[in-house]
Amino acid sequence: YAPGMHFWYMTLERWLPSTALASTCCKLALHSSIAAPCIISSFTLTTRTLEGFALEDSLASLREKGPTMWLTALGFINIGLFINYHFMPLAYRVTFGNFVQLLWTSYQSWELVQDNSREAKAAAQDAPPSIDLPSVLSAESRE
Repeated sequence: YAPGMHFWYMTLERWLPSTALASTCCKLALHSSIAAPCIISSFTLTTRTLEGFALEDSLASLREKGPTMWLTALGFINIGLFINYHFMPLAYRVTFGNFVQLLWTSYQSWELVQDNSREAKAAAQDAPPSIDLPSVLSAESRE
């Protein structure tokens, strides 16, 4: 995310060069409406693809988890971004933003792992019962 965030911060600074409260709120609104959906989509689709999921399954994960991640981002990420846009000097914004994004990416990963756990449990329940081969063989040898 660092290169993309660097250009994002520079673009926002060009559009809204002030650290006044109104400018900070505009930066948060732009981040929430433009950057956050792009970050969530790219993270979810890339992660699912690297895990070996088909594109349709990756898109299904995005449809299922994306809104939850975005709503959580409105709370968590916006607090970090408010600090970043309002108090951090421009030279430190990418570093501080990357720290906030590291925490955020950890949350996103946890969300996707929870999804994997539910899928694995559902698949295990649908699978036929397993046979304990050592028990079967020992029972046959006794007969």
